[in-house]
Amino acid sequence: MVISYYSQPFIHVSGKVTIDGVTHQVSGKGWIDREWSSQFLLDSQQGWDWFALRLNDETSLVVFQLRNATTGKASYSHARLMQQDGSGIAISQQDISLTAVKQTEIDGRDYPTTWQLSIPTQQIKVTVSALNPKAKMPLSVPYWEGPILIEGTHSGTGYMELTGY
Repeated sequence: MVISYYSQPFIHVSGKVTIDGVTHQVSGKGWIDREWSSQFLLDSQQGWDWFALRLNDETSLVVFQLRNATTGKASYSHARLMQQDGSGIAISQQDISLTAVKQTEIDGRDYPTTWQLSIPTQQIKVTVSALNPKAKMPLSVPYWEGPILIEGTHSGTGYMELTGY
């Protein structure tokens, strides 16, 4: 399987939003993220859990894990902590602890919508919680996707994607 990944978490964005006939100028930080893969998952993989976190210290963190189809446990995980200047630190599997702590039942399936994430080498220990726990996408592949809130040693907001539940 071939996978390529591109992420630019500190893009300046601006535009206009019209609400109830009143137009407002808006600006902020955007995040462009794209993955290309030669196949969806290997037969030995059940799904993935992916997190894009914008932390209050002006860094961004991408964390993901692939889950084993037999055990449901993480078979591979990786993270990258990124600075605004474009530099980053790769974080290996042995330095990442990612544990689901709360499930939300949707259409007879349990989706982990609150997680504990710990990366001791970077002094990160946070709880990641879905803002809308029922945000399952109505696709042919069961897919949960939506915004998240981050609390703990760092605070912030982000995005979570879950498949294979």
